[in-house]
Amino acid sequence: MRRLIFCTCMLSVFVVTILVPAAFAQGTWSVKAPLPLAPPGGYGNFAMASLDGKVYVAGGQIGVTMLSVLFAYDPATDTWTAKSPMPTARGGAAAVAANGLLYVIGGCTDAGCGGFVGTVEVYDPITDTWTPKASMPTPRRAFGVGVIGSVIYAVGGL
Repeated sequence: MRRLIFCTCMLSVFVVTILVPAAFAQGTWSVKAPLPLAPPGGYGNFAMASLDGKVYVAGGQIGVTMLSVLFAYDPATDTWTAKSPMPTARGGAAAVAANGLLYVIGGCTDAGCGGFVGTVEVYDPITDTWTPKASMPTPRRAFGVGVIGSVIYAVGGL
């Protein structure tokens, strides 16, 4: 059994240079099926990650309401499917895929996004279930996450 180790780092300045392969440099944008949540005021502050050929959107905010929703987008069929909601409604979280699972980390639970949380919840797409994991030692929102090997890195944030 592989185990994931979390590394949290707070940085005030973070600069990344990305070299884009020539094949993508001349790419184009195309419009796909809209998210099922499309209120006039907008839907945002959600976490997003790709896993096993699908794009997952978790949580977020509509107006002052924090959400626990999870949607999976299948580019092969251009469709969104509602999945089991997260146990914790929140916005401003980060999401990352590792070892076939979706990790949703941190965020905020109130409309003003002042109540930061270190909550970590893991979604298994095979069973369509969530499992709580140990919280981050430093609650935060609006941060980046990445995976190298079996380590999830949470960097920056508020």
